[in-house]
Formats: sequence, structure tokens, C-alpha cells
Amino acid sequence: NEIQHLYHALQILVWNCLVPFVLVVLGLGCCVILGIKIYRRIYPLTAQELLDEAQSLLKKQEENPLTEEQQHLSYQSYNIIISKKSSSSRQRAYTLLHQCIQTYPTYIQSYHTLASEYLYGEKGDMEAIQKCLEICKKGLKVKEEKGLRLLELEAKALLISKQKEKSDDSIRHMMNVGLDLGI
Repeated sequence: NEIQHLYHALQILVWNCLVPFVLVVLGLGCCVILGIKIYRRIYPLTAQELLDEAQSLLKKQEENPLTEEQQHLSYQSYNIIISKKSSSSRQRAYTLLHQCIQTYPTYIQSYHTLASEYLYGEKGDMEAIQKCLEICKKGLKVKEEKGLRLLELEAKALLISKQKEKSDDSIRHMMNVGLDLGI
């Protein structure tokens, strides 16, 4: 009898207090999210806000603190986790910078940030260097800017050195094959 009474009291507590409370909290959360979305439709982010958000994402990836779970992982496993986190935040930053360029094409700082991130952030990747050059050319069409021009020259020099390095590797490979064949 007491167990049935306790069960009935718990049922009343859950259905009369807990469920309505959870529904109200979820409803308020949805209203806040909807309000933020409507606000951003009416007042979109400015070029400086987009740039600041992208830069903060790029800075956050450098400051990845260890969680307790990650402290128990091997060093190599931790680096894999960090690179996954870094690549997602880096991609989000790239998206924000591209959005800034598309929305505010005369804001030259976004071109500069994106081009330098492709050049220095991707560590000599040929595709990234090409993207850097494209962004520099796009930005220089908008406004002649010394920093962007220097980035373009540096990217061109790096591209030429990479291509030369690649051709040197193929020549070295052909010489090694010749030596192996006894020529």
C-alpha cells in the first residue's frame, strides 16, 4: 500500500512538475535561438565582426588544453584529436572569411587574413599556395595594398621554389634509376 502511494506521488511529481518545467525550458531555449536568428537576419554581422570571429577561431586552435581523457592518450593519438579539432575550426574560419569577402568585397583586411592563412597556415601545400594567389589577385583588383602585394610575391616565390624542388626530385629520381640500372 505504501509502495503504491509512493509510486502515485512520484507520478504526480513527474507529470505535474518535472515535465512542464522541462517543456518551458525547451520552449524558452527555442525562443532565444529563434530570436538570435531573426536578429542576425535583420542586423547581419559586420565585416569586422566576421573577421574577428574568424581570427578567434584560428587562435583557439593553437590553445587546445588537455582534457582528463586526452591526458591518458598517447602523444600521437592526442595529435590526431587536435588536428581534427583544428581542421574543423580552420574550415569554419575559412568559411567566415570567404563570407566576409563575398558580403563586403571592399574590406581588404579579410583578403589579407585569408591569403596569409592559406600561405602560412597550410605549411607549403601547393593547392593552398594557389588559393593564396587567387585571393591576393582578387583583393588587389579591389584595392592596391602593399601587404597583399607582398603576400602575392611571397606566394609566387614559394610556388616557384616548390615547382623547382619537384623537378629536382624527378631529376634525382631519374639519376638514381640510372645508377640502379648500371648506366
